[in-house]
Amino acid sequence: MKRLLRIFSLWMAAMLSVSYASAQIKDGEATVTQGSTTMVAIGEAYQRTLRQATGVSYTWTTSGSAISIQSLTSTNCTIKGNTAGSAKLYYHCSYYIDGFYRTMDFYYDITIKSNTISVTRVDMSPSSATMKVGETLQLDATAYPTNATNRRLNWTTEDYSVASVSSSGLVTARGEGKVWIWARATDGSGAGNYCVITVEEPVKVETITLSETEHTMKVGDVFTLTASVKPDDASNKAVTWKSDDADVATVAGGVVKAVSPGTCNVLCLSTDGGNVFAVCQITVEEPEQKWLSVVLPNGSFAVNVTDMPEVGLKITPDDGYAVHSVTMDGEELPVDASGTVLELPALEHSSTVNVVFVSTTPDGIESVYGNAGSPHVTVAGGSVRVHGLPQGESVKVYDQSGALVKITDDDTFSLDGNGVYILRIGGKSFKLAM
Repeated sequence: MKRLLRIFSLWMAAMLSVSYASAQIKDGEATVTQGSTTMVAIGEAYQRTLRQATGVSYTWTTSGSAISIQSLTSTNCTIKGNTAGSAKLYYHCSYYIDGFYRTMDFYYDITIKSNTISVTRVDMSPSSATMKVGETLQLDATAYPTNATNRRLNWTTEDYSVASVSSSGLVTARGEGKVWIWARATDGSGAGNYCVITVEEPVKVETITLSETEHTMKVGDVFTLTASVKPDDASNKAVTWKSDDADVATVAGGVVKAVSPGTCNVLCLSTDGGNVFAVCQITVEEPEQKWLSVVLPNGSFAVNVTDMPEVGLKITPDDGYAVHSVTMDGEELPVDASGTVLELPALEHSSTVNVVFVSTTPDGIESVYGNAGSPHVTVAGGSVRVHGLPQGESVKVYDQSGALVKITDDDTFSLDGNGVYILRIGGKSFKLAM
C-alpha cells in the first residue's frame, strides 16, 4: 500500500509539473545585431538547480526565422540575428531532483537590430528661392549622418506645372505659382527636407538696338555689331544672329563677314519668345582693284594683283646695260645690277615701279654705285631726279631716235610726253621710260 501511495505521489507531481509547463515564464531579454551572434543563458538560480539534477533533457526553439540557433547547452544558447525586428527564444527542460520529476519552461524576448545606419536628417540649400519662368536653379541637399548606409535622395515636386526637378536637384521654373521641392531619403527612414520655390512671370525684352543700322563693306571685310537689350532687368537678354542671305554676308555672334557683292539684312533676335528684333542692312561692294604698274625703257605693263597674296617680279637689263635704280611709289629699292628680283607682299593699293638702266659701254660708268662722284638717277612717276649732279654739269635728254629733247642744269625735272629717253651726264648714259 505504501508503495502505491509513493507511485501516486510521483504521478501527481509529474502532472502538476506538466500543467505548470504549459504556462511559460519570461526569464529575460536580449539584443542581437543583424548578422551577429549573442548568447542567452537561463538564470543563475536555475543553473544551480540543474547542476544538482539528474536525467536532464532540454530544448531551445525560436518563434521564427528572424533568429537562428548556432549552438546550445542545457543552460545557454547562442543565436544569430537574421532579420531586423523582434522574436522569441523558447527554453524547455525536464529533470529529476530529490527523486521528483521537474520541468523548466521559459521564453526570452529578442530584439534584432539592423546592421544598417539610417539617415536621420536632410539639409537643404537654399530653403527658399524666387525664380522667373524658364530659369533653372541647382538645389543642394545632403543626408546625415555622413556614415549612413544609404545616403541617396529622391527629388520630387509637388506641382510639376509650377516647377520640375531633375534627379540631381536641378529645378526648372515652368509656370507662375509656389511649389515645394522635396529631397527624401531612400533608405526608408522617412527623413527629408524641402525648398519653397516661388515662380514669377519673366520680364520680357522690349527693344533691341544695334550699334549700326546700315554698313557698307568690301568683299572679305569683317566688322562687329553690338546689341543693346532693354529693359536692363529683362529675365532673358540672350540674342541670336541671322543673315537673310549668307551668300552676301554671314554673321556669328555679331561678327559680320562680307562674302560677295550684294545687299542683305543681318538680324538680331530675342530668345525669350517675345519676337523682338533689330536689323542692320549690309551692302557688300566689289573689292578695290589693285594694280602693279611697271615702267621700263623696253616696255611697260600692269598686273592686277587684287587677290594676290604676294607678287614676284624680276627685272633683267638689255645687253649693254645694267639695272641702275628701282623706285616703287617714289621710294628707292635695293637693286642688283645684273638683274633685280622683287618679292612684294600683298598690295594695299595700286603701285608703280619705275626702273632706270645705265649703259655699260666704255663711255659709261664703271660701277653703278662704285664711284663716289658718279651721279645717280631715279624716276618716280613723271619726275626725274639726278642725285649728285656735278657742279656746272648739264643733263642732256635724247629721245629713242637720238634727237635732243632737253638740256637742263636742274637736278629735278619733268619730261613732256611718254616714251623712252636717254640721259647723258658727262660721259655717262642712262636709259629710262616715262
